[in-house]
Amino acid sequence: MMSGKRGQEELLSVIIQLVIVTLFLVILVYFINSAVSGILTKDQMSAKSLALIIDSAKPNTVISITSETELSIEGNKASAKSDKIPYEYDFYSPYTFDFKKREGGVYILTIK
Repeated sequence: MMSGKRGQEELLSVIIQLVIVTLFLVILVYFINSAVSGILTKDQMSAKSLALIIDSAKPNTVISITSETELSIEGNKASAKSDKIPYEYDFYSPYTFDFKKREGGVYILTIK
């Protein structure tokens, strides 16, 4: 009777290891697919560009941005999201600003 229970414990251990390895491989394939398709790179470039625009803008400036990715600004972070996971990039600006989305992927950034 003891050997059957020990066999069940070993089987459970092997199943848990297989689930963990499978989950790891699925996540790895997802990120590789995102990198190969360029989605991750587009999001990184869009968020960094938005942050650099804000950092270098002077007061009383109105900037129109057209982007395929969804852009947003929360606090001191610019983010771009074309897939499920947004990419964020920190920026610093001593000025206040308005960031509005218009139709057709056009965003209006007003530095005050």
